[in-house]
Amino acid sequence: MRRYLSRKLTVLALLIAVSLLVLPPSAYAQIPRGPWVDTIVLFPMSDEDKVVSLIETGKMHIWLYNLRKLENIRAAVASPKVSLLKTYGSL
Repeated sequence: MRRYLSRKLTVLALLIAVSLLVLPPSAYAQIPRGPWVDTIVLFPMSDEDKVVSLIETGKMHIWLYNLRKLENIRAAVASPKVSLLKTYGSL
């Protein structure tokens, strides 16, 4: 009985050793794509009229609200530096 158990443990140890050598480890840290983010700055912006110009100059990167005024929508559509996402049904 001991001999049988010893053989099983030996085979199991060999299988584990071979699988550790052959299979690539998935625990490696993956290299992120794009720039590393050092800081995220959040600030309140209630003036919709300034949003498009701030995004064009790079002082603001995202606006998470709808543009309500027609002149701001036209300025955002005309600007090559501003990307728009159409949403339906939001306020």
